[in-house]
Amino acid sequence: MEGSNLADEFGGSGSGKKPQEQAQWRVKSLWIYPVKSCRGVEVGEGRVVETGLQYDRQFTFAEWKLDPKTGVERWVFITQRQYPLMARIITRLKFKAEGTGPDPSGQGKVVLTIEYPRVVKSKSSYFGRWFAGGAREHDNLVTVDVPLAADDEYYQSKFPMEEVKIWREVVPAYNLSTLLPSTRSLPAFLGLKPGAALALLRIPPSRPRMVYKCAPKPEEIGYQPQTGFADSYPLHIINLASVRDLNSRLDQGPGGKPIPELSVRRFRANIIVEGPPAYAEDDWKVIKVGGNTIHTSCRTTRCNLPNTNPDTGEKHPTEPAKTLKSYRCIDAGASLSACMGMQAVPVNLGGTIKVGDKVEVVAVGGHYYIS
Repeated sequence: MEGSNLADEFGGSGSGKKPQEQAQWRVKSLWIYPVKSCRGVEVGEGRVVETGLQYDRQFTFAEWKLDPKTGVERWVFITQRQYPLMARIITRLKFKAEGTGPDPSGQGKVVLTIEYPRVVKSKSSYFGRWFAGGAREHDNLVTVDVPLAADDEYYQSKFPMEEVKIWREVVPAYNLSTLLPSTRSLPAFLGLKPGAALALLRIPPSRPRMVYKCAPKPEEIGYQPQTGFADSYPLHIINLASVRDLNSRLDQGPGGKPIPELSVRRFRANIIVEGPPAYAEDDWKVIKVGGNTIHTSCRTTRCNLPNTNPDTGEKHPTEPAKTLKSYRCIDAGASLSACMGMQAVPVNLGGTIKVGDKVEVVAVGGHYYIS
C-alpha cells in the first residue's frame, strides 16, 4: 500500500489524544509480520485465519545453539531482544499477476520478499556492517524471494524438516536456508558470533502451534486456537491512545525526552485501534471488528523489545520499558510485568478486517494472565 495510515500518529486525528464515542472507534492501521521480529508489512485489509491475520509470523530466523540444560544442539529462534538490527530486515508481499513468469512458491502468486543490508569487508572490521542509514542503494541490499502461499506437499518436496525451539516448545519447521544467497552476510550484519549458523524456518501450514492458557476452549469457538511463530496468541491489538499516554510520561531530562516520538510500531501489534480512551482495552473480553468477533484473551506483558527503534534498529538502554514498568504492572497473574495491549483469538474465520472498520465492545470483565 502507498503511504501509511500512521502518518499522523503524532498529531491530528490520528494522535489518539482525544477519546471518542464508541460509535466512532475504528481500526487505524493493520500490520502483519511474515518473519518473526523483522520489519512488518502495513496492509489495508487482512484475511482472518486460524493463526490470526493471513501470512502473519509464519517464518522465523534461528541460530544453532547448545542447550546447556539438556546438552542438545538445535535451532533456537531469535528476535530483536538479542539482535535489535533485525528491525532492519525488510519484508514485503509481492502479488504476481497471471502470466508474469515463474512463481517461486510453485502454487499461487504470493511471494515474500526479504531484504537485508549486505555486509562488506572494511579496514576497521573484518565483516564491516551497514549500520543505520548505511544501506541506501539497492545494490547494498541482499534480496531473497521466499515461497509463501505453498502447501505442505510443496515444502516437503523442496526443504528438510527440522526442529526449532521457541520459548518452551520444540516444534517442527521447514528449513529454507538454501534460499539465502550467503550464509555469512546476515549473521555478520546482525552481530552473531563469527561462524554462527543461521537458518530461515517456516512453520508447516498443516502443523501450527496450539494455544491454550487464557485462550477460549474449542467448545466455545469451534476450533483449537493456534498460531505460527507468534510469542503466544494469534492476534495482538493495541490502542493508540495508550501508547500516546505512555509517551507523555517518559522522563523529561536536560536533553529532552529520551524518545521524543514513541511510535506505536514499536509494539508490533496486528490491529491498531483509535478512538477509545487510554487503557480502555484492559477489560475487553469480546469485541467485534467489522463483522469479525474476537476473543480478547489476556493482556500483553511487555519485554524490552519496544526499546528498539523500528526504523534504525538502535536500542535505547532503558526506555520505554522503565517508564512502562513504573505504572503498568496491573495484572495479578504477572505482577512484575508491565502490560500494554491485548492478546486475542479470532472467533469466526474466513472474514476480512479492514482499515476503518468499526470496533465494538461486546463484553468486558477481568483478566488474569497465565504464563
